[in-house]
Amino acid sequence: MVQVGEVAPAFELQAAVSEAVVAQANGCKTVLVLHGPRTTDAPKEVGKAVRAEHADAGDVFVANVINLKSMGGLWKKVATAQVNQNYQRMAEKLEAKGMDGAQYVVLCPDWDNEVAPMFGVEDSNEAAAVAVLDGDGTVLGVATGDDLPGQALALLS
Repeated sequence: MVQVGEVAPAFELQAAVSEAVVAQANGCKTVLVLHGPRTTDAPKEVGKAVRAEHADAGDVFVANVINLKSMGGLWKKVATAQVNQNYQRMAEKLEAKGMDGAQYVVLCPDWDNEVAPMFGVEDSNEAAAVAVLDGDGTVLGVATGDDLPGQALALLS
């Protein structure tokens, strides 16, 4: 498990629909919202809080890393369709406001649950977490538990 102040292990995920690549070093501060199908409130709450303080996706990048390990086999198609549908719904709302949905809606399926454990989060489907990285991929902090939005903002400061 990576510690605060260390560079995060290399990882690369592809965002649904936009196909943006999310890695440990994205060139700006990055908030990884680590969650699963049972912890879907976390990305909504964290995203709203971060965007209220950091409106520009070029200043702070937010990516939802979705633990979909339990959705293998036949369920993978269903999960893919659901993630794509969620992306479209959220992107359309933003685009109606003149914003680029691809920059602000970053949903990254993690089919093998490889990323969250790198940050000490074994099952983000049971308990969501946030990992905050600087632009070079150095870990600024990891938070779990209550008030993830507040903890994410504190780690960004």
